Amino acid sequence: MANDRYQRAEGPYDIHMPVSMIPGSGEVAGGTGTVVRVRCPMHKFLTLKPASKKEEPTFGQMAAYLRETLRYTYANLLRDKAFTICFTAVDKSGASDGGEITGALEPNWRDGQMTELPPVETDLGGGPVTICCRYGSIRRSKENAFYYRANMASSGAEIRINGRAIQHGLYNEIWGKALHPSQNRFLAQIDILSDQAEALPDTKSAKNGLREDDAKVAALFSWIRANIPEPIKEEGREQMLVQMLAEKKSAESGVLRVSTEKNLYQCLNLQIKSDLFVSSTEGVTLFEAKAGGSKAEDLYQLRMYHDGCVADDMEVREAVLIAQRHPDTVRALLTELNRQKDKKGRPYHFALTTWDEEGI
Repeated sequence: MANDRYQRAEGPYDIHMPVSMIPGSGEVAGGTGTVVRVRCPMHKFLTLKPASKKEEPTFGQMAAYLRETLRYTYANLLRDKAFTICFTAVDKSGASDGGEITGALEPNWRDGQMTELPPVETDLGGGPVTICCRYGSIRRSKENAFYYRANMASSGAEIRINGRAIQHGLYNEIWGKALHPSQNRFLAQIDILSDQAEALPDTKSAKNGLREDDAKVAALFSWIRANIPEPIKEEGREQMLVQMLAEKKSAESGVLRVSTEKNLYQCLNLQIKSDLFVSSTEGVTLFEAKAGGSKAEDLYQLRMYHDGCVADDMEVREAVLIAQRHPDTVRALLTELNRQKDKKGRPYHFALTTWDEEGI
């Protein structure tokens, strides 16, 4: 721009597109930058619409989908303020929508459940690269649900090259097994940095995936397997959370006994085990634990624990359902059950809590 001119390449995409130098700044805003203008048939523009959206989108909604796609694709670069993106979408009637992309689309990591590795210098077979990596468990959030839905399609490994998203949802390709539904919150973000193209893993021509026949891609997957632990299944995570809760309850004043998987209904020899049994000077507290969201039947499981204690002549002070979240249906059933009484005529006292509320 110091020479008051800009470069323009125009025509059908080709590696040998003609380039011309033109005086002035053209449509470049802010003194310097790049302007890209493309025509897109509506049927291709509509491919931005998430499959979960069944209704026909408006042009404004489609522009919003484009904005979210750009926020995701260039998230690392937007986060690091390497550049800014402004876009304008214009339909055939002349209506327009767009604006500046104001921020990166980032995952919402669960508290204390994200690990970030220091940048690692390595060689994937074509020269030195730097790998930046973070992994952990994410929350579902309306703010980033366009790409980070904590489901099978959006979980697993997300590969970026020099900050740009290349491919996501990789799991079987790396670990050689299908993702278990209880592992849907797992996300690993890997960004490979280098200014030497030959050092980077090969991508498909559309930059929408890695080339499976590239030895550097195989080396990258080996690096991931060596440095990122496989996500544990929800059942294993649930046991870990219960153990953490048990340790926390053990440290509270007045606690006499803390037991995981305590046998209940011993009078009938049923061998029913509660997730957590806490006895204190104030009485017995029972826990039914769910690593994810709770369901109505979980309250009936908790009621069985309560009735088992009563059958074994133990008075229950409180029975608690702990989970990541509780839907309204569970809250409504809780209110109904607390209107009832156990077989000894004492009112039930069921309660709800979350792992966050317990500081876990």
